[in-house]
Amino acid sequence: MSDDRPTKTTRWAGVPALDRVRERRALLLAAAFDLFGTEGDAATSIRAVCRATELNARYFYESFIDRDELLGALYDEIAAVLADLLGTALLEAPDDPTARTRAGIETVLRFITEDPRRARVLFTEGRANPVLAERRRIARQALVEGTAAMGHDELAR
Repeated sequence: MSDDRPTKTTRWAGVPALDRVRERRALLLAAAFDLFGTEGDAATSIRAVCRATELNARYFYESFIDRDELLGALYDEIAAVLADLLGTALLEAPDDPTARTRAGIETVLRFITEDPRRARVLFTEGRANPVLAERRRIARQALVEGTAAMGHDELAR
């Protein structure tokens, strides 16, 4: 007797292994961004992130050691996007310290107001979470050093 029922294909059928891992990691980061950026630190458990992505916890652990690593990766990803936008804005701004300052401030404000979850991750929740507080300290130091280097270049002209 043969079984003529169609076989159920999985969500990842036909997707190469590395692509599956990348896609699942992206799904986990997106869910963490949504949860952390809207409901905050307490609502962003591994279980909640897995539930939001409809992924088994085993897939969480293929990309992250723990929740702190997930939140750190999320923070780093958002901070990197902002840094890229800021760098571009400063390079494209007129060759004037006031214009560059204005371009920098406008870029940051636009970035955090276009999606308030970004501000919550970078500034609000990032302040209270110890892992993210350290990343904030490092990012702030890099900003100070970059600003000092720009100022030094301005004075050297």
